[in-house]
Amino acid sequence: MVFILLIALSSFIILQVMTKWQVAKSSRLLPLQIATDNENLELRWTKWKTIIVSIVGVSATFFFLQAYLAGTGSDQGALFILLGTLLVCGILLLLIPYLFTAILHLALKPIRRVLGKEAYLACQQLMPQVRKNMPVVLSMIGLMVILTFGSSLMKTLQHNDLAYTESQYETAIKINNELNDPTITPAMIEEIEALPSVQYAYTQSNNAYIALQLGDEWLPENYTTIDIKKFMQLKKLPQIEEGNLQNGLVVTKGFAERYHLAVGDRVTMGTYDFTARQDMPTGELQIIGITDTPIHRADLIVDWSSFLTAQDHPIIEDIMVETSHPEQTLAELSFLEERWPALKLTDKATILAQSNEMFFQRWSLFVGVFVILIAATGLGVLQTLLHAIYTKRSDYAIQRLIGLSPNGLMKLILTQVLSFVLYGLTVGTFLGFVLTRMLGFIDDGSPMSYDFLTLGLTSLAFLGSTLIVFTLQGYWMSRQKLANEILEI
Repeated sequence: MVFILLIALSSFIILQVMTKWQVAKSSRLLPLQIATDNENLELRWTKWKTIIVSIVGVSATFFFLQAYLAGTGSDQGALFILLGTLLVCGILLLLIPYLFTAILHLALKPIRRVLGKEAYLACQQLMPQVRKNMPVVLSMIGLMVILTFGSSLMKTLQHNDLAYTESQYETAIKINNELNDPTITPAMIEEIEALPSVQYAYTQSNNAYIALQLGDEWLPENYTTIDIKKFMQLKKLPQIEEGNLQNGLVVTKGFAERYHLAVGDRVTMGTYDFTARQDMPTGELQIIGITDTPIHRADLIVDWSSFLTAQDHPIIEDIMVETSHPEQTLAELSFLEERWPALKLTDKATILAQSNEMFFQRWSLFVGVFVILIAATGLGVLQTLLHAIYTKRSDYAIQRLIGLSPNGLMKLILTQVLSFVLYGLTVGTFLGFVLTRMLGFIDDGSPMSYDFLTLGLTSLAFLGSTLIVFTLQGYWMSRQKLANEILEI
């Protein structure tokens, strides 16, 4: 409630300040000056705008440079990226109306050839109205920026949850040793694979500490223990033809390239001696294979038959079980929980269903808020444009008097209002993508997803409602008796 009240109070103060500033500005103008300003609605680039854009551009560059030096993932770097992103979006928001006017001016002749004189006339009259209707456009731009960022954030969270679940569940069923029970051994795999519904199973140990001597330095690392032969059968490791598994070591490609290692190289390994307070050598390992990706988040992999298992006593953390019938397999594996209460059986399908359910709960809250926001913004935009079109009845009456047909008037009105709506939707979506992508640099390694379906449906809803409302208004205005319209002028 405190946060909501602060937002309401801030909005009230901003609206009051803007209103009082406009009233004070208007009260100092003479009626002739007001009429002149109402006629001169062209966007003009002034010297102070050049100064502001230059200062803001330099400031944004400075912030991004500071973010790079401080590290994009740090708290300070994230703050600099946020400030730089907001400044860049502000510059784009200031420049885009001028770009829109320039593109519209260049497109006048092609529009006349392709769409006819009514569309040409509408676009010609549209250019002086860009500045006058900026509040309408800005409200749509703000909505699309928020919608793009929010929907992209939700979509990214959904994909990240899915990717995390896929990384944790390499098979249909996962057995987790929650209490790190040391009595669970790899021999359990034979008993599990003997079940009729199980296709195969394998174990993954916890990651244990190891020190490798490379030159004169000791490199602290973690290694994981697996059944290398089983992993080769399952195509999770390349075929290893040489070397003894008892003193063999498999490393990832990235690790090998980083330390210039190759198959056949021997490295001295050791453990930390608390008495001597340094790493001490305890044996030698030979690199027998290189794999593309880490296993269980470890760049170093050894077999259960390695001499390291007798030295470090690794504990089985996970048992992966592949099956085509998860429910049947879970029932068959229930004896494991009775024998080892530390084990927890879960299946990928259930975890994915729970993850999707949680996501859709969050998504429903997001959609509920945005439905209200979109409806309120849409009503405000349509009401403002309806008023703007209605106040131009005198201009439309004169145009009808000099030869504009009723259908031509409808086409003119629809072209004008659709141009503003398309402008707001396009610019808002573009700025939303820019904001989302630049803020994504805070966590550059994380993938980002965009919810094009939500953006597309929202845009179609805006365009559809605009088309319906202004078709009705245009039809009503174009069918009024011209004599009555002239008398009202």
